[in-house]
Amino acid sequence: MEVRLLGALHVLTADGRTVAVTRRKHRQLLALLCLTPGLGVSVDRLVRGLWNGREPRSARGNVKTYVCDLRVLLGPEVTIEPVPQGYRVEGADVDAVRFAALADAGRRALEGGRHEEAARELAGALALWTGPALDGLGDGIDPLGMAAARLTCRRLSAVHDHVEALLALRRLDEAVAHLLAALADEPLRERLWAQLMLALYRDGRRAEALDAYRGARAVIAESQGLDPGRELTALHARILADDPSLG
Repeated sequence: MEVRLLGALHVLTADGRTVAVTRRKHRQLLALLCLTPGLGVSVDRLVRGLWNGREPRSARGNVKTYVCDLRVLLGPEVTIEPVPQGYRVEGADVDAVRFAALADAGRRALEGGRHEEAARELAGALALWTGPALDGLGDGIDPLGMAAARLTCRRLSAVHDHVEALLALRRLDEAVAHLLAALADEPLRERLWAQLMLALYRDGRRAEALDAYRGARAVIAESQGLDPGRELTALHARILADDPSLG
């Protein structure tokens, strides 16, 4: 059974049927268990994840009830087993786990100079995302919100690695497209702007690279009242000077 966490929570049986997990607490509990499939999650952690310090007196009993409900909803393909002090989910194919494995493989390939392999693995990792991680399940600094933030940071690292592989392969139009999409979600990430400037410059689009710097400076100034950092400013100066090492 496939459990998707990289977007709105979605559960699919082996033959492609959607399993309707509609109650919010059921969805949150399933997400908490599936963040670490095959590993035990304590009841205390589940309580924190479900109520974030505002749990009712019946919280531990409620967790047990929700586990029973999920077992009925999920059927035999996925099991939720008791472990000391908690529960463990078995049989779930979780997209977040596959993402991490592909992203790690892509990073290793990139570090080893195997750029085609890196681009392929990282493209596969990023293709698993359909929206914000754990969409609608977390709330800021609660455990699910923090898990979503960690997944989002890993996704951004995978975007950076993917672009590095594309730049090495001179697949510059593709790199620019990925960077523009990423900047739509993360406009204050200076490394994304730097990669965009470099991709444009290497593609013979020097004026657009300089425009990108002006765009970055405007966004950062409006949001933070600051100038771009030293690395982005230095890259801008190198582009102005047509530094041959940028090629």
